[in-house]
Amino acid sequence: MSLAQIEAEIIKLTNEELDHLQAAIQALRQHTAVTATPTMLAERRRLIAEATSGQWGTDLPEWQKTRALDKEKSEEKWAS
Repeated sequence: MSLAQIEAEIIKLTNEELDHLQAAIQALRQHTAVTATPTMLAERRRLIAEATSGQWGTDLPEWQKTRALDKEKSEEKWAS
């Protein structure tokens, strides 16, 4: 989006919307960027490795039992 297009859209805003936009811009200007430390990056890598390895999988025996019963009943219903 070009600057001219942005200006054209801003002109259409109400005073309330302009106030909201101004507050959002001011909040963004006050944001302090956080630089990731080597420790933070190592922790992120560890968490990603755990999540992608399936280590965080959950065993749901009750759900699995209910699912098997539902499947049985469904098969019986469609078989007749």
